Amino acid sequence: MDHIIGQSKIISNSHAKFEVQNIKTGQYVAARVLFDKKNIENSTKLTNIDAKELIYQDENAIIENKEEKKTFTWKIIIFAICLFIYWVILMWIFEKDKKYRVATIEEEELFKKYNPMLAGCIQGSRTILARDIIAVILGLINKKIIKLEFKNSMSKDNYLYMISKNPNLESQMDEIEKYVYNWVFSKKENEILNDRLKEMPKEVDANAKFKQLNKMVEENLAQKGANQAKVPLILRGFNVFLFILSLVVIFKHIMFNGFNIYYEKAVDVKAILIMMITFMPLIIGILYLPINLIIILRHKINKTVQRVSGQKVVTTTISLIVLFGVIIILTACFSPVKYIVADEVLVCIATILILTDNLMLKNNAIMIEDYSKLNTLKDKIENYSIMEDRDIEQVMLWEQYLSYAVSFGLADKIIKRLDGLHLDDDLTKLINNDIFSDFIRTDYYWFYTYASLDRRFMRSYGETTGKVLNGVLNSGSSNGFSSGGGGGFSGRRRFLRWRRKWPEEEALSS
Repeated sequence: MDHIIGQSKIISNSHAKFEVQNIKTGQYVAARVLFDKKNIENSTKLTNIDAKELIYQDENAIIENKEEKKTFTWKIIIFAICLFIYWVILMWIFEKDKKYRVATIEEEELFKKYNPMLAGCIQGSRTILARDIIAVILGLINKKIIKLEFKNSMSKDNYLYMISKNPNLESQMDEIEKYVYNWVFSKKENEILNDRLKEMPKEVDANAKFKQLNKMVEENLAQKGANQAKVPLILRGFNVFLFILSLVVIFKHIMFNGFNIYYEKAVDVKAILIMMITFMPLIIGILYLPINLIIILRHKINKTVQRVSGQKVVTTTISLIVLFGVIIILTACFSPVKYIVADEVLVCIATILILTDNLMLKNNAIMIEDYSKLNTLKDKIENYSIMEDRDIEQVMLWEQYLSYAVSFGLADKIIKRLDGLHLDDDLTKLINNDIFSDFIRTDYYWFYTYASLDRRFMRSYGETTGKVLNGVLNSGSSNGFSSGGGGGFSGRRRFLRWRRKWPEEEALSS
């Protein structure tokens, strides 16, 4: 590319000469002249603007191609919007099953074909949730495969809710129910149900068992005709190309705009490294809270979405949006190169596209019909129409629906429906128990709190942080500094207790 060559010369107080070479057709050239305002003494327009500074700013903007940079940034945003629209189209074509309500359903046929865990996954187009474990347990209690009995207790609960095996009926379970059954009893013949539900998530292999159970469910559903159709391989390859193209475009955008994040003064890298090392324990402690809040926020939103859909695509999407959302906010607030926000938006959408195209699964015709039947069953439970024209206190049909209501996320509704009724039934006593009712109403968030990998990571992180800060404080005290009482990261346990009150979402496999 030829460079424009020019020169300027002041000829007299009234004339200036400019010469420019290598100008191409349509190329813009401008010349600016500074002169003493005394040269126009009779002018009555006074602005008191420092024209020299304005000219410098305009010229620097031209030199730095600011308009071109803005245009490039807008192209990045438009590209990101196009990718998002393309993703929505893929979702509509390859993820969304046709949902319709059937006039009549054979409920007993559905109960035999799908246990509560399978029914919940089909109806919600999702992976298993922790509440499905309780749903299966309730189903097995209703079938008398798990025996439930009450014993007097000295505790404030008045009763111990004992469960025990019923070997005579074990052959009636499917493989999923059998897996939950063995997990609950863990080589014992009987357990206290509430205590066992608290212990299960604390087991070292709880997360692995949960994932294995989810794998069994996915395999079972695949055999029944679920999740057969998926995004064609050629489109998935195209999505990989779009992801790589996005990265290339982002790289070119950054290179074109420049990444000058330093001040004009020289940066003392050595001093910065020393400060980072010195204050690293404090930084580790400070990061504990925001990381924990990000995890809580992500799962809190997931929890809300699970009530509506529960789809794996949605869960993965929300996790990425929360992660990139925090990064974008930090960039917008603190980064001197805010144009990078557009790049972060693009890479977020491109990442969502490439990570969710394999999660866009559909069902075959038979499964779609069952999907609609299960949605009809959910509507009946939710609207209490299963109780129409029936004496609920005489006909104990609600027992058969309770486990499915839990899996559908409707447990709170059916508990309210039964509140105040005098049903002489073991399951009624069980769900009226405050502790067990809390397990059901909050979708067994206890399991998420203890079993999920991110929670285990945060507990380990918190313990490590406590040890590091405790060592620093003790070291400070031995060197003549006051530690303010010591004890390390003492606020951590209080924060964890507060945090457990959140009814978190439990999609542990995501």
